[in-house]
Amino acid sequence: MGRPRKYRQVKLPPVSQVYSPCGKKSECNREIILTLGEYEAVRLADYESYSHEEGAKYMEVSRSTFTRMIESAHRKIGTAIVEGRSIIIKGGNYNISANLFECQDCGYHYSGGIHPEQCPECRSERIICLGSRYGMCNRNKCIEGAG
Repeated sequence: MGRPRKYRQVKLPPVSQVYSPCGKKSECNREIILTLGEYEAVRLADYESYSHEEGAKYMEVSRSTFTRMIESAHRKIGTAIVEGRSIIIKGGNYNISANLFECQDCGYHYSGGIHPEQCPECRSERIICLGSRYGMCNRNKCIEGAG
């Protein structure tokens, strides 16, 4: 029996959970699942330019685990691009440390710990909590983000 899996620290949930090729109808059994841990590893290494050591420390995993997550994510993303398959980001062992919000009127994205009353850009009250998809928003009148 192996060791129990550690929770991966994810700073922000993805803006979108599904990425699909334009003009192609997705086949459910052809979708590729990218875990939130793999997503966060790609975000840190490829988007934020963290070294594997820095990314591992940030996610509270070993450097070798971080490297395996990156390699797995790159294989999955490569397969999706080459074969024209959809990528769905979900699952895995993770803790999300901040919510991501989106204004339905102006499309502005921002993060924070509490659900804002108004958009900081346009002052609209039509705010979607993208973190609610992951059970991270506890505000009663939160509008759950549409997938």
